[in-house]
Amino acid sequence: TVILPSTGQDGSVRIAQCVSSQIGCAMGCTFCSTGTMGFIRNMTAGEILSQVLVARMRLGDNRIDHPIIRNLVFMGMGEPLLNLRETTRALEMLNHDKGMDFSPAAYRFDLRELGDSGLAFLAVSLHAPNQDLRAKIMPKAANWHLDDLMATLESYPLKTREHITFEYLLLGGVNDQPEHARELAKLVSRVKGKLNL
Repeated sequence: TVILPSTGQDGSVRIAQCVSSQIGCAMGCTFCSTGTMGFIRNMTAGEILSQVLVARMRLGDNRIDHPIIRNLVFMGMGEPLLNLRETTRALEMLNHDKGMDFSPAAYRFDLRELGDSGLAFLAVSLHAPNQDLRAKIMPKAANWHLDDLMATLESYPLKTREHITFEYLLLGGVNDQPEHARELAKLVSRVKGKLNL
């Protein structure tokens, strides 16, 4: 897990946490060091939750009514979709008012189940504006063809103030050219979303 401090426009410090769902990763993305270590095993719900507890302890975060860490992203080690049962159990406990009482977390998830559950907001690791490039840098993720992924996202249920977040890691000389930017703008404009570069 990683603690992620950031400074808001008003100068206030906000802290998010990046949580892992697996040890290692089977996705094999070419730009990711976790992908090079391969998949070792799924984490249990207890192991997923313990990351949050350890981070709170590290920060001295013991305020139940207004904890320091309020934003979790399940974008650490592993692919949450491939450990769906344990990640869902962890999310249910995180969101429960008698548990940790978090708001829905940003999360990569099985899209149909996520939309129905209301447990998390959707973030999609995109990193390429077309299928060919995505297949080169994210070969296993690209098994879900980009056209099919975008068609699914177009019908994804969003509440009034919700949006889909697209994660796009800029890789020098790989996916950062002007033509990539044009393709990316056209692709992302198909849905109500925001792009994190």
